[in-house]
Amino acid sequence: MLSSLRNNLRHWQFFLLLLVPILATAILLWLLGKNSPAASENNLDVVKDSTLLAPPPAHRRETKTVEPVSDTMPSQTAEQSPTAVSDELDSQIHIIQLQRAEDYWRMMDWASANGFRITGQIPRLFTIRLALSDEEYRRLHHDSGLEFTEETEVFVSIPDQLLDKYPEWIGNPGPAFGTSYQDYLGVDTADTERGHGIIIALLDTALLPHSEFDNASLTKVARRNNGEPAATGTSDHGTAVASILTSLSNASILAYEVLGGETDSGSAFDLANAIVDAVDRGADIISMSLGTYSDSAILQNAIDYALEKQVIVVAAAGNNGVEEVCYPAAYDGVLAVGAIDANGNVSGFSNSGEEISLVAPGVGLLAATYDDEYAYFSGTSAAVPCVSAVLANYLAENPNADILDAYMALLQNCNDTEAPGKDTLSGFGILDAERLAAQTATGIRDAAAAGITLEGNTLTVSAQNTGTVLLEQLVLTTKINGIELQNTFDDVAPGTVVSAQGEVPEELLNGALPLAIRTTVFTPGVTDTRPRNQSHIQTFGEH
Repeated sequence: MLSSLRNNLRHWQFFLLLLVPILATAILLWLLGKNSPAASENNLDVVKDSTLLAPPPAHRRETKTVEPVSDTMPSQTAEQSPTAVSDELDSQIHIIQLQRAEDYWRMMDWASANGFRITGQIPRLFTIRLALSDEEYRRLHHDSGLEFTEETEVFVSIPDQLLDKYPEWIGNPGPAFGTSYQDYLGVDTADTERGHGIIIALLDTALLPHSEFDNASLTKVARRNNGEPAATGTSDHGTAVASILTSLSNASILAYEVLGGETDSGSAFDLANAIVDAVDRGADIISMSLGTYSDSAILQNAIDYALEKQVIVVAAAGNNGVEEVCYPAAYDGVLAVGAIDANGNVSGFSNSGEEISLVAPGVGLLAATYDDEYAYFSGTSAAVPCVSAVLANYLAENPNADILDAYMALLQNCNDTEAPGKDTLSGFGILDAERLAAQTATGIRDAAAAGITLEGNTLTVSAQNTGTVLLEQLVLTTKINGIELQNTFDDVAPGTVVSAQGEVPEELLNGALPLAIRTTVFTPGVTDTRPRNQSHIQTFGEH
């Protein structure tokens, strides 16, 4: 019996000898993992052994306020290992995306353990930015043991600086709005509650101090560059955009500095990181008066992340006057915004394409600038905040509206311009805040002069019922250099666009003066509820 007991004790001693180092190793690994840069530097709800990143709560359309935040985004960089051998002068930027969360964390650990310089990371998108020498790049592909996709760094900038593919547009943009854009859009500026409780994330250059923002709810979120806050920018672009937002809506603004330097540019990676951060901070709308002609999978993934979380994305179409919409405006689900002048015509600088969603005031808007002054601001950059602000006001009034509801309401209540119906210049038409706000009202009788186009010598003129009741009769009058024509349309339903076509005489087309065409509408026997949109003028042949 004692012999049996001794044998049992020997077995237990042997078992304990094995168990102690195993427990010690496990505790050590736990402590190392808890304090490793990959596990500790991001203030996100993530764990290494999870197959999915913990998503933030789904966005709901409800009144809320901006939570207090620091003036910087969560750090994008991991600490460099003391054994790192990367020489910054010989390194190149590589952006890689893993397929799963567990692969992302494995790559983070592997890269850190091998002394690779991690210059940015977006855990939500399983994306890492690395500065690698040629040898490190070879090791990444051959030794990491992980599958990933990669892309070169893409740069974004304000639309005026998108000159890498097309030259700068030169021409007459059309008459300026000044301060009249507020009335033109039909925004009730006396309503101090407009946009209240909605958060707009503004991704642009740094904001300059200005009295325009004294009463605004504004939180600045500075860009991070290799772990350091970016130097304060000197461009007034973001300041001008923000002032249009605050003039049209009292929504709260999260202002991200994603562009800077002499060219007002930044990387698509940092832009994607700001988009994700804005979504996670509770933004309802992301407003981007910027772009690039280079596609970026990382940027598209960030846009998709925002759309999945029911966040509306608005972006500039571009200012080169070409038939190509820049990114991110060109991505599916993004509201791509073009610009019109004070006559309601699409400006020559505004890019066109199938992706265009709508147009808004974008020529000569009076906006905030340096030294607490104001200046005229033009471009699709100026049109974007008009759309973002009007959407914020709509969401504040319709807290249960989801992203599809908002898109449909916005586009169905645009005023037709250019070619009848949706077209590549103006999309669904001109933004109209008053019409959007009154879409469910009854008894609104409103006939509007719409687009005027000239193809060769074929003239097309249009009108639209922008009210909420049937118009039994709508009369459209066209004047061409003193010649007057008239068309009558019966039983025009709400939202319907009606058109007339004719041939312009050759002597008018070949005349020395520009061809000025004006249309007006009226409804016989009926008082028009909104007479401000009853006339339209377009000039052809003007240089």
